[in-house]
Amino acid sequence: MDELKRQGSTDVAALAGGIVATSIAMAIDDGPYGILGFLTSVSLVLILAAYVFPHQRDKTQSIATGAATALAALPGCGFLLETIGQWLDWPIDKDGSRVSAIAIALTWCAMLALFASYDLRRNVR
Repeated sequence: MDELKRQGSTDVAALAGGIVATSIAMAIDDGPYGILGFLTSVSLVLILAAYVFPHQRDKTQSIATGAATALAALPGCGFLLETIGQWLDWPIDKDGSRVSAIAIALTWCAMLALFASYDLRRNVR
């Protein structure tokens, strides 16, 4: 049974690592956040919710899971902020986006707090 639990943890870590790599690759391009990023982001968060969240974790693993989920959610949040910025006529930054780096950093922090809090409450041991 312990071997199965260890294998499950490895699979979860590999999946989360792949999602983080995909999220980072999506963030490298300059320019506005687009609908493809939004759809990919939603898909990645759903994969995490389906395959990672059901497993039990300790506190550090819950925070790491929250960080990975927050990173996966960023392109989707960026698209929503980009759309709001377009409606409200926010200025376009030098990278071609209406969403500033500080807005993305603050969004990541908020998503980290949200996802980690949820996971920590779910995994109280």
